[in-house]
Amino acid sequence: MGRIVSWGVAGVDPDIMGIGSAPASRQALHRAGLGVQELDLVEINEAFAAQYLAVERELGVEALDD
Repeated sequence: MGRIVSWGVAGVDPDIMGIGSAPASRQALHRAGLGVQELDLVEINEAFAAQYLAVERELGVEALDD
């Protein structure tokens, strides 16, 4: 079971539109007083694989190995 402790919203330049979830995630973490390393699981909703990879790199999270 999870719980929502914070939220974030961000707008980015249309040239980099797929990366918007990274600054929004940082904002939510900051508001909650948390860092990425304190999260057990991160879900990134993406339309394209390249978008996920960019957000993964930007936030410093790693994909789960299956």
